Amino acid sequence: MSRTKCTNLRILRILTLRGELERFLLGEAHPCVRIVTAEDLICCELQLMPSGSSAPQTVEVLDADESSKGRSAVRKLRQQLSERFSQWAYVDRSLTVFEDDTVQVFKSPRLMDWTRTQALNDADSIIAAILDGGEASA
Repeated sequence: MSRTKCTNLRILRILTLRGELERFLLGEAHPCVRIVTAEDLICCELQLMPSGSSAPQTVEVLDADESSKGRSAVRKLRQQLSERFSQWAYVDRSLTVFEDDTVQVFKSPRLMDWTRTQALNDADSIIAAILDGGEASA
């Protein structure tokens, strides 16, 4: 499968994630999506914009492999997210980072991490974290 076709499939799943977040936000805000791709890691960045914002609803795709600094940062993060337990057992983690009005989801480029079901699970996790964070500050 070509890299372009894989990226298009991932974009469709990211649109599922964005749609679920839009339903949760009830029109009070909308998520702008930026995807940073590398050979061994993908970052999906969702920035929540106010409802009156003129921010575009498009999905921006950037290639981290185009800069050596971006490539080395991605490689280091990927190594930290992967762990070998034994000759046959590996753990491959994802990472979700919340900062102000932005959520970043880092995952491997494996298609199994970018299914529709996984997008729905990610949306549930993000919404739960938002709700949990709101209760903690009250």
